[in-house]
Amino acid sequence: ELVAAKEELEKALKKQKLALKSIDFGLIYIDKNYRVQWEETRQIASLVKGRRYIPGKICYQTSALRNEPCGQCAFKKAIEQGKIIRHTIRVDDVDFEVTATPVFGDEKETEIIGGLLRFENITEKLKMNRMLQEAKEKAEESNRLKSAFLANMSHEIRTPLNAIVGFSEMVCQTEEEEEKQEFVKIISSNNILLLQLIDDILDLSKIEAGTMEFTFAQTDINELMEGICRQMQEKNSSPDVQIVFTERANQCIINTDRIRLSQVIINFTNNALKFTSKGSIEMGYRIKEASDEIYFYVKDTGIGIPADKIDKVFERFVKLNSFIKGTGLGLAICRVIVERLGGVIGAESKEGEGSCFWFKIPRTENIEK
Repeated sequence: ELVAAKEELEKALKKQKLALKSIDFGLIYIDKNYRVQWEETRQIASLVKGRRYIPGKICYQTSALRNEPCGQCAFKKAIEQGKIIRHTIRVDDVDFEVTATPVFGDEKETEIIGGLLRFENITEKLKMNRMLQEAKEKAEESNRLKSAFLANMSHEIRTPLNAIVGFSEMVCQTEEEEEKQEFVKIISSNNILLLQLIDDILDLSKIEAGTMEFTFAQTDINELMEGICRQMQEKNSSPDVQIVFTERANQCIINTDRIRLSQVIINFTNNALKFTSKGSIEMGYRIKEASDEIYFYVKDTGIGIPADKIDKVFERFVKLNSFIKGTGLGLAICRVIVERLGGVIGAESKEGEGSCFWFKIPRTENIEK
């Protein structure tokens, strides 16, 4: 009977060890004098080097390399307070959730004889939580900006419409040719603004629906840039601002979407015109042979962008100056276009000195299928 009982006990102990080996966290039983009775920490032992819970040894001497428990020790608090204590710690760049559970020596729970320590690696869980929190904050910010955008759009659209309607009536009423020409110019500029507003809204809806189309063909970049430069020079109404096409290759022909590429460069130049009252706006490109890319840029001597806002300029619905007409969508649309062309986009600026908006796209097989 003793032999049979011994065998049954050994089987039970073996099953207990197998069960403990299957857990994906560390579990240690410590008596009230801080001496480790048994432990199962193989799943986390490789994460923290040089620190172990060793049966028969004082826990804080071998695990925390201390001569006494630390003030925040979960086990110390659990056996002092007689309740479960949880907290998180970070050791060797690994985050653990520590749960200390007091163990009582009788059913009446009058005497604490030790406690169980549970260590769970929650590094990935915390990382995921941070990512979810960031995504939540970003979604909330996007929703806030979208609401502000929609509230602002009625004003943005009404302004040029009112000008078009009002000055159209005045053209019919006036007989002076000079006044008529002035009114026609105002109507024309507001037509362009209204068209840009509608184009931005339509492009945004295409982006949201995933239906923005690209048509690829062989494109002469020098001819494209010269055409944009002439168009912007004609649009420029300030005699104190020069618009120049400064840097180019002798020849550059690539397979790309001419309209979308023009849209990005024109948007950069329009923004430069809005914020540059004196000096120059330079546009150009250079071929980067090493990476087989083309680097485009539009550089101005305008008011610049504050350092704390430069990272936000390509986000949707963002307007750094609410007094400047526009949707706050242009640069966000540019970012999508450049990414769809297989490139990257960026901006550099110094407040009071000017800005440089740039993007890089591959020179070969550019890119949308």
